[in-house]
Parts: sequence; C-alpha cells; structure tokens
Amino acid sequence: MINTKGHKYYSGPRRNFWNFKKAKWEIHNQFSETTFCNQPFSDNLKQEWQFFKRTINDAARLFIPRGNIKRFRPFVRLQDASLNALFVKRDLLRQELAQEIKQQYITQKKESWKTMCSSIDARAPNLKQWRFTKFFSNDQPQVKDSNIVLDPVGQVPQDNRVAANILDKFYKSISNLTFDENDKLPR
Repeated sequence: MINTKGHKYYSGPRRNFWNFKKAKWEIHNQFSETTFCNQPFSDNLKQEWQFFKRTINDAARLFIPRGNIKRFRPFVRLQDASLNALFVKRDLLRQELAQEIKQQYITQKKESWKTMCSSIDARAPNLKQWRFTKFFSNDQPQVKDSNIVLDPVGQVPQDNRVAANILDKFYKSISNLTFDENDKLPR
C-alpha cells in the first residue's frame, strides 16, 4: 500500500515564473529609487537589509509580470519505501536499455560495413565507394610513419636526422664501386 499522507497538492494557478521580457524597467527603477531616497538611513543593519529586500520585491511584484509555465506537470516524489525501490529499478532498466541500444547500434554498423566492403569491386566505377575510400585515405592515413633504421647498439634513433646519418654511413661503406673494361655506358 502506498502512503500519501503529508503531501499537499496545490490546485491554484501557478505563478512561479517572472517574465522579464515584458518588465517595465524604467518605472521599476524610478519606484525603487524614490523609495530608497524617501527612507532615512539608520544604524540598524538588519532593519536596513529588510527594507532593501522589501523594496526590491515590491518593485518586482508591481512592474515585472508573472506568468505560467506552459505544459508544467508537477511531479511529487512520494517518500514511500516501496516507491523508492521502484524508482531504483526503473533507473537500472533505463541503463540496461541504453547499453543494449548501444550494442545493437555497434553490431548494425559492423554488419553494414561488412556488406559495403564485400560489395566493393575494383573493376566497377562506383563513385560513391571511391569517394568513401578517398575520404578515409585523406582523413586517416593508412601508412604510419615508422623508422626501421637501427644504430650500432640496436636502438631506434630518436629523430630523422640521426637515422639519415646512419644510412649515409651505411651507403658510403657499400658504394665503393670498381669499374672494369666490360662496364660501358649503353648507347
């Protein structure tokens, strides 16, 4: 059984919204300034603070219209233990549903990707597929920069200049060419 004691439902018009677009700001300023000027100041800070708040609220009440929020649906969350358990169960079901939707979306994308890739024919001039392939090749390069040159210790050089110097030494050592009589320029 659900316990609803202690909850009061308000059935009157809802006026919980200030409509600042329709405010009469000039009259609001004049009213608050004249009220402030007419009141003499005192040493009682608490009294002055109350006067200040009352003046601002009075000016707002008079010159800033109130309005209703459209489609406002009040939701009263009851403080019953059985309902709290239902709310927790609802939240868990929402999370599970969201995860299931994500998984289905991922599998659907994989299947559509497989069917599209299996239907690619290099001999057929399908412009849509070639544009798709070109997009991937421009946006995400398929070739990754790597350095396969190793220094004498067996480590990868830190930058390209060191790698170029290592290659320079290697090619100088193997490029000692010897020419004989049989080597001639082709005509």
